[in-house]
Amino acid sequence: MYCVIDSSFTASLFLPDEASAMSDVVAERISKDGATAPTLWQFEIANLLLMAVRRKRITSAQRSKITSGIDVLPITVQPALTRSQRDAVMHLAEKHSLTAYDASYLELALRTGLSLATLDAPLSRAAKAEGVAVVP
Repeated sequence: MYCVIDSSFTASLFLPDEASAMSDVVAERISKDGATAPTLWQFEIANLLLMAVRRKRITSAQRSKITSGIDVLPITVQPALTRSQRDAVMHLAEKHSLTAYDASYLELALRTGLSLATLDAPLSRAAKAEGVAVVP
């Protein structure tokens, strides 16, 4: 497994106006080695794509193609949190002034020992403060 991937980085893999050479390199690595994400990731991606259509960043047809592309990536979605994992999420959120959503990615990276693929600046700072490597 290569990394924990968040929705901001996933967007850079599929939304035309967020693509970069770096996201292409990471996508290739994820295709080969896999990634993981908390359950929340599924909802964040669905919402991200819905909002992209509403804001006319992509068409409905593009959304369908993107969804298919996401489905073929070897991304393992984690099961619901245990109580101790949920407590760790809340602790990290409070400690680093993150949302619980963002802290769930950080908690997963800490728990699995994987790096974190994110484009979210506060989450990236928190990950580095916790000793988590940030991709790239």
